[in-house]
Amino acid sequence: ALMEMMRDWIVTLPLNGEFASVGSNSRKDNGGVRVGIVQFSSYAGESKARVTPAGVGTGGRLSGVHAELQKDINWHEDNYMGRRTMIEQGLIKAVNMFHNSPMDGRKKLLFIFVDEQIQDLSNIPMAMSELNKEAAQVFGV
Repeated sequence: ALMEMMRDWIVTLPLNGEFASVGSNSRKDNGGVRVGIVQFSSYAGESKARVTPAGVGTGGRLSGVHAELQKDINWHEDNYMGRRTMIEQGLIKAVNMFHNSPMDGRKKLLFIFVDEQIQDLSNIPMAMSELNKEAAQVFGV
């Protein structure tokens, strides 16, 4: 149900129409938004994170294109990690998404998918500080 809600919500967003491949080279700002999706979890007691791989949807980047974001949602549904939730590495991936996108003040949203209570809150202040520098709006689900 959550993923269907996300699909419906993305359809209503004022996306800017820029493909993820634009990266930081774009200077177009039509007031729309770009969205990125990161899945956090753990493996063998270490923080892990997933974004869509190269060649799938956004390839782990921000996008303002509905079709790319829908492919990301499909991938995350199919590749759900379902382990303990540790978010440090996911926040680092999120920071990288923003660093590799235009830095012109446009709105940037990041959805964070967690599978249980966050287990590594004490490890995240530096990554959160970097996200704050990017003026990112972060939503945890």
